[in-house]
Amino acid sequence: PGQPSGGTAACPPMRAFLSLLAVAAAAASARAGKGYENENQFHGRPFTHTDHTAALAAQLGTDNRPVEGFTVASKRALSPDDGSSLEIMTSKYTDLSNGAWLRVRLDFPEAKNSSDAELQTQWIGVFGPSGINASTTTPIKYSLATVDAGYATSGVADINFRVLNMRVPLDIIFFRDCRVPVYTDADRSIHSCNATLRVGPVTFADYDLPYRVSLLRRTDQTTMGVAWTTKTTTTGQKVWLQRVQSETGMPVGDASVFTPKAEQAYTAGDLCDAPAATYGYFNPGVRNVAVLTGLEPGARYNYTIVDAAGANLTYFETFDTPTAAGGDKSASLLVFADLGRGTEDGALTWDDYGRPALNTSRRMREDLDRGIGHDGIFHVGDISYAVGFLSIWDTYGDMMEPLLRRTAYSLNYGNHEADNTAATTPAGRTVTLFNGSDAGGECGVATNGWYPMPWDSIDAPWYSYDVGPVHVVAMGTEHDFRTGSPQHAWIEADLKAVDRSVTPWILFGGHRPMYIDSTYAGPWDSDINVSDMLIEHVEPLLVKYAVDVAVWGHNHVVQRLCKLRGGECVERSSGEGHTYTKGGDGVVHLVIGAAGASFSNNIHHPHLEMTEFGAYVYGHSRMNFESDRRMTWQWIANEGGDVLDFMEIVNTAAPPQPPATPGTGPGTVAAIVGGSVAGIALIAAGFWCYRRHRIAAASAGERAALRDSGDGSHAAPSSPFTRLEDRR
Repeated sequence: PGQPSGGTAACPPMRAFLSLLAVAAAAASARAGKGYENENQFHGRPFTHTDHTAALAAQLGTDNRPVEGFTVASKRALSPDDGSSLEIMTSKYTDLSNGAWLRVRLDFPEAKNSSDAELQTQWIGVFGPSGINASTTTPIKYSLATVDAGYATSGVADINFRVLNMRVPLDIIFFRDCRVPVYTDADRSIHSCNATLRVGPVTFADYDLPYRVSLLRRTDQTTMGVAWTTKTTTTGQKVWLQRVQSETGMPVGDASVFTPKAEQAYTAGDLCDAPAATYGYFNPGVRNVAVLTGLEPGARYNYTIVDAAGANLTYFETFDTPTAAGGDKSASLLVFADLGRGTEDGALTWDDYGRPALNTSRRMREDLDRGIGHDGIFHVGDISYAVGFLSIWDTYGDMMEPLLRRTAYSLNYGNHEADNTAATTPAGRTVTLFNGSDAGGECGVATNGWYPMPWDSIDAPWYSYDVGPVHVVAMGTEHDFRTGSPQHAWIEADLKAVDRSVTPWILFGGHRPMYIDSTYAGPWDSDINVSDMLIEHVEPLLVKYAVDVAVWGHNHVVQRLCKLRGGECVERSSGEGHTYTKGGDGVVHLVIGAAGASFSNNIHHPHLEMTEFGAYVYGHSRMNFESDRRMTWQWIANEGGDVLDFMEIVNTAAPPQPPATPGTGPGTVAAIVGGSVAGIALIAAGFWCYRRHRIAAASAGERAALRDSGDGSHAAPSSPFTRLEDRR
């Protein structure tokens, strides 16, 4: 990744050595077989939206009629009353693999006489399980018929759907005269609508194959969770694990096998309110969670999920365990908030929200390919925005799987995962602090079922862990954090116990922000009121125990604030590096809630004095911690992958020493000098070519501005406020 334009043509030494590497890679690929093919499929997809026309055309056949062997009843639905029809055009729609593509054709002559408003009520949805009463549930995804530009004049719409194996057969259903609800509607069901045409069932080859695989953060650096979804608990599936050399991929020691705990993720009875417990419910199946133990921190492992006989069911994946704690180590994290979900086919999920998340996830995969973020992901609340429409968790899991099967996932609850009212909170559960309904009745159950974190309980969602030189603290802003609460006591005890000689940095994260440049005031749970509460009750702990940097979400914006204490700036950044000094009786605050959710658009104009940078730009952030000397933060814009803003905190009290060498991620090709002449020559050639390219390509001004941004991206725009529209 990041190959400069011109390739190796101007670098003869590198060209020769890349030829040797290509031979070695081809041999490795031949040995790996299916595994490498799938890795390219997941991690080598282009950033731009893929055109699947050719692949679909190959499936359609020559005359676009039902293919021999399929019954007309399931392949095509006809309405003799008005001559309309709904038909699956792809030749194969049974025994599909996960992520298969279907083309559906709607022929609805009445559309030619429909008004614009009427056209907006004509849509095709994917429903499950097959045969379900569509008026009692909501679709997994849908597309308006007008997605086909010719529909209004021809009455014919061709719609492409990418369908997921969600452990049940599916139906394709056409609705007419059915308004699609919007987020502000109190009732977002479709109970007043009737299905006009239905085709199906669309079936999959095996409903117990492992999907939605994810690595889960544990507090102990020698353990890692691996989770995946199946239909039943009796599959006998296990995780096969092999430590390998980072440089060569050769096995180290013997392989191990780990048995998961396989349980129904949750049922409708576990949920708190509608829509999650009623018309938004979708069976999540069985969540298998295996805990890998005895891991070596900072080591590399291959793993796969195998069946009861030991045959692998997924391709071999590689992950690096997080770096061991230590003040002389380094760590690389990907950090963001307020993500949401998008779909590869452009179809909408019910109560659609957060579609730029698809591009954000792709940019983060590019980072992992470069070895950035190999120590884990910290997602600071508002995860999928399912808000009670639970099939969305499968959509989210599919979007994130290429990331989460490669690096450890940690998260906080946001209001859209946890918030619930006192009236609907079951006996034995704790009412959330702000007594709202933002989670759509999920009350933390769905998030905990899909991505269980190492917290004590679903109602005590706070925890911490060490990685390299940083201690990470995840608080729960949706649960009582005021002085005297269990969470407040835990935060103080946790911070007090940090050994700064082992983890000299503290990264603190919560969903609702302690400091925010926002005009939203008034209600109990408004930005300003919550900010005041956090400043009163939590900030004294952050200052007392010298927390270095705090990250927040909830407000859908990117903001870099000065180092703050008691509402006052105690230090502003300086120089081209936007540099702060470590210590100094204050905390640097970052609001990073622009990963995919719609922008909040309530920043002050002109901005508040504490705001050093503010932008409405979708993306994610990188955080790197370099021993006890320096940490850096960058916001990576989806559009272009540029570094939009950045900062660093420097420990001026630390003795001068070379920066710690960042860890090597699974996607990085590492050249190691171990007495190998070829290795030494390769490094020398690469350095020579890199310098030659950069000197030739950069103007004098650019050379002065270039920073160690991980991919050579440019500095932030000079304007303190930037708004870029995310291009899907």
